Amino acid sequence: MPARVPTEADFAHLTSSPAVKIVLTWPKPAELTTSFLIVFHGLGDHEIPYAGFAEGINLPGVLSIAVQGTTPLPLALLGDPDAQPG
Repeated sequence: MPARVPTEADFAHLTSSPAVKIVLTWPKPAELTTSFLIVFHGLGDHEIPYAGFAEGINLPGVLSIAVQGTTPLPLALLGDPDAQPG
């Protein structure tokens, strides 16, 4: 089977869930996609800055996928003095 360039429709099942947010950055032109870069953010951040990073480095032929984490941080990790352990 010959290689196939992914389309937006290939990711529709991921973006239909409110728990998963992704930002796709396609190479120009998209038909030149030969590889993927999957970017996960660090603790307490979100996907938008990393999508900008992926667009900024503009790797030729690379489809970048920036993924937002699905679980919010516990308040205790955010420094909330009223947060109860457990």
